[in-house]
Amino acid sequence: MPTVFHERWWLEITGEGAYEEVSVENGGRVVGRLPYRITKRVGQSILKMPILTYALGPAINVDSNDISRVTTEFSIISRLISQLPPAAHIHMRLHRSLKSTMPFQAAGFETGVDFTVTVEPVPEDVLWKKMRDKNRNIIRRAAEKVEVRESFDGDAFASLYENNIIAKSKRNSYSKATLSAIVGETLSRGRGRIITAVDPGGEPHAAIFTAWDRNTEYYLLSTRKHEGINGSVNLLLWECIKRAHACGRSFDMAGLHVVGPNFPNLHLLTGFGGEINPVFFVRRTSAALKLMRIIKQRYWRQLSSA
Repeated sequence: MPTVFHERWWLEITGEGAYEEVSVENGGRVVGRLPYRITKRVGQSILKMPILTYALGPAINVDSNDISRVTTEFSIISRLISQLPPAAHIHMRLHRSLKSTMPFQAAGFETGVDFTVTVEPVPEDVLWKKMRDKNRNIIRRAAEKVEVRESFDGDAFASLYENNIIAKSKRNSYSKATLSAIVGETLSRGRGRIITAVDPGGEPHAAIFTAWDRNTEYYLLSTRKHEGINGSVNLLLWECIKRAHACGRSFDMAGLHVVGPNFPNLHLLTGFGGEINPVFFVRRTSAALKLMRIIKQRYWRQLSSA
């Protein structure tokens, strides 16, 4: 599997009953898989990635020594795309092993680039020197106030995450049951970790959930207590990066958030000495849905100017 997100146990939980996939066989052997989640919105079918799934896209299994690998992969991915069910909108972020979006372009998809930050394994002292000075100081100060502990309780993490969301008057994007299930299953398989920052009274101020595959550990979720100790998330990220590198894995920050023209987590995620890397995404929207969106945008503009 190219990523942990392609594994069926992950998809079955995060797909919340709506996970499906198409496949291509050659000589009785599966050489290509394309998982997805299909839902309904305003009566329209929407095909996208399951929740908490940072990257997906085609998983290809062909001989790496095959001189016709490029054309073989193009053919397999094209056959996968042709099997996808009709949908008003399709959106997928592709895993970093896929270096080309040509089969999607040929099938009429728009393609674009998201960005992530990857910290490759280096000795701890080297990485510490590569970090931004401000980040090192924040980590030092946080380490004086909290203790780093590892947790093995998916329910406790899900509860902490939900309670902190509620305290900030925000909407939880994840079902508590689903979050608890995927965190618990990941931990039970030895494919992830929860790291918490606890004050001297035993109160958790922040926690991070990561998951990994053979080569990469992904920063998927963090939560911080309302008015919690400053720098606790930075400290936990540093601890996760060290543990990933000790196992020979790179650490993927799993995306730079974009809000309009801003990147609100840019300074945090680039403060650890990593490199910004591109990640392709593909999407295709039906003409009918595009028209609906235009009408809706015009309606709200007229309403706001009235």
